[in-house]
Amino acid sequence: MDRLNHRGPDARASLQIDDLVFGFTRLAINALDAKGMQPLRHRGFVGVINGEVYNHLSLREDFGLPKAGGSDMTVVLPLFARLGERIFERLDGFFSGVIYDSAARKLFTLRDAMGKKPLFLARSQGNFLLTSALKSAPQVEEFKEIPLGFCEIDMETGCVTRRVEPRPPEPPSAPQSLVTAIRNSIDKRTSCSDLTQFAVFVSGGLDSSIVASLVHNGPDSDRAHYYYFDDTESEDTHFAAMLLADLDVPTCRIHPVSIPTPVEMPELISKVVQATESRNPSIISNGIGTYVLARQARADGHKVALGGDGADEMFCGYFDPPHFGPDTTWAASRTRLMADLPRTEMRRIDGAAMAHAIEVRCPFLDSDLRDLVQGFTEKDFYGDGPTPIRKMALRQAFAAHLPPAIIARPKQSFDRGAGIQRLAIASCTREGDTEIAYLHKVWRDHFGDLLGHLDADPYFHAYPAFDNFIPTRGLRQTQPPENSG
Repeated sequence: MDRLNHRGPDARASLQIDDLVFGFTRLAINALDAKGMQPLRHRGFVGVINGEVYNHLSLREDFGLPKAGGSDMTVVLPLFARLGERIFERLDGFFSGVIYDSAARKLFTLRDAMGKKPLFLARSQGNFLLTSALKSAPQVEEFKEIPLGFCEIDMETGCVTRRVEPRPPEPPSAPQSLVTAIRNSIDKRTSCSDLTQFAVFVSGGLDSSIVASLVHNGPDSDRAHYYYFDDTESEDTHFAAMLLADLDVPTCRIHPVSIPTPVEMPELISKVVQATESRNPSIISNGIGTYVLARQARADGHKVALGGDGADEMFCGYFDPPHFGPDTTWAASRTRLMADLPRTEMRRIDGAAMAHAIEVRCPFLDSDLRDLVQGFTEKDFYGDGPTPIRKMALRQAFAAHLPPAIIARPKQSFDRGAGIQRLAIASCTREGDTEIAYLHKVWRDHFGDLLGHLDADPYFHAYPAFDNFIPTRGLRQTQPPENSG
């Protein structure tokens, strides 16, 4: 729990039931008093669950649960007592957690369909450990990622059996515009009555600009504060400032953040490797941006931030037909990128932001929005002109909401647009190492004793869609439209 304290600095508690020990470190966002504390208990059930259930109020209404007191997570155990494994299909939100049925002596896990929050099963010193971070274990002999959906864990063998898979996307029952769907997604993520303020991370790219625009013109605009990197050489700075001026955001709610200096880079690289447990160059350099923005937002008193992450995966923002990296079609590429999110962008966001106890919420990774977009065609994603234009559906839908220069802005990775990628590469290679070799050394400094025997596991270094491009990072002529907009 000491090694997880950064994820939940507000309170902590533990509970032993039979031969299980439950530990919880809390980041208090809903129900700030003790009624929101975990581990949760209901009759013979015990649970610890990370994340948020957006539809907890409607679930309370539908199932006659108490409407007052407790956090959103207090609905989970009473619903599980009634529905069993079918609870998974009723929860709308992002979450990972554990439920123990003490009467049946059975252990279950929940993990949302997007894999927004991490969950691992590790074998450690003769015990099994379910945890949000491998670094919390005193030793890791082996580990596995808990699958998305609803699973049962055999407490004797550690065998994981998935009982319920996340449902495939389904066409919505009623027609809905893309603007309305994304606006509704944002409202879900900001409507908590205990959330008095929140941050919006802005890069000046299309995706984060859409989020910022809808927030500013929505019901929660007076609670939003906008963070962007401020550097005269940064392309993002120009477009972020343009956006915020166009929206007429009050100066008091605009927070420029200085880009890291070359002197700061070695320490930041080390901290992000430690936070994400990764040595992948893209995850680390993009993670530095997330880490620095989250650090400032936390210093200003925030616990929640919104970002534009996930739009490139959802709306085909990375590759131009007919070239799709390791895949042969746009559909295969999109499927791969969406499936890889828990190990790539969600892992970066969660690790780098939760290092400062900032929960980044991603409106583009909404189940209702995913259902709407699932029916889109190549024409929707790329247009039907002679030259494919990525994320055409978003550009068309928000043409009246954003400055034309932002609507037309080509994809630029977060780290490159902010100017962080060049600093990270220069720092890693300053003594003759390649970027990959340097990050491997840093990773082993942090995790050699704990995870060194698992060094070759792809979890720690792979980004399947972009691994072939990593050795040429920084060379603009060979640089693909990389991740994190």
